[in-house]
Amino acid sequence: MTEAEVNPSMLSVDEKRQKIKSNYETIEVLKGKLIESKNQGRAGMSRASYVKMIVDATKRLERQNEELSKAIIDVRHLQRDISNLYGRLERSFTLVEEHILQVSIDIQ
Repeated sequence: MTEAEVNPSMLSVDEKRQKIKSNYETIEVLKGKLIESKNQGRAGMSRASYVKMIVDATKRLERQNEELSKAIIDVRHLQRDISNLYGRLERSFTLVEEHILQVSIDIQ
């Protein structure tokens, strides 16, 4: 690597102009290629390919919907289990509280 490549301020004005011109030319070539590829992409897609894309997207959405439905069912089962366990815990707490009260009354 030359010192001019490491330190851009060492380049002469003409070298800088040449480098800028080269960069602009590269940008213009790339812009042209981009526009050309966009135009080919639009013109190259047939009705069948659009239909195929829509059908594939629909299938993916249906699969996602099925997975979400399964997840919702699992969550409902878990909520039911939690509710049952909470009720059992409350009943156990009530029984223990009554037993402690009965023991304290018997001791007195």
